[in-house]
Amino acid sequence: MNAWMCPGATYASLATGGIVASRLDRWINTSAICSPAVLGSDGSAGYGNAGQSILDGPGQVNSDFSVGKRSRVGGLRDGAELAFRVAFYNAMNHSQFANPGSTFRTASFGVITQTAVAPRLIQFGVKYLSDIYAGAGARNIATQPRLRRGPRLAHLAGEGPR
Repeated sequence: MNAWMCPGATYASLATGGIVASRLDRWINTSAICSPAVLGSDGSAGYGNAGQSILDGPGQVNSDFSVGKRSRVGGLRDGAELAFRVAFYNAMNHSQFANPGSTFRTASFGVITQTAVAPRLIQFGVKYLSDIYAGAGARNIATQPRLRRGPRLAHLAGEGPR
């Protein structure tokens, strides 16, 4: 069921004013939405008179970045490297809220109850890189498969043993 706009209400009057934090409990102006007229004997109300996608949810600003460094180290092989990496997800730690509840005549209608993105996450990583096939005297171990001829078939269709 689509929403029923109250008489005199416009799409512009659906959105409440103010910053996101002050609108969490009332993102949608519920006085602009009316109960639909009952059309059927089962209480059905039809399709409504409001369009789809007529109201924007809260905006999202997300900043992810990573920094890495590779350093040559000794170890098992000459030329081995150690790669360090740190990644920041939602680095600026902006609150990013989900869309408001959209089921009419419920307590959560027009109310934002959850976030859409996790808070700031930091991930560290270390990787040991060893190029075992590089350098002098290295062999290419990816060889072409050899075709082996199988035993000859003595009996082909229509031929007898020789």
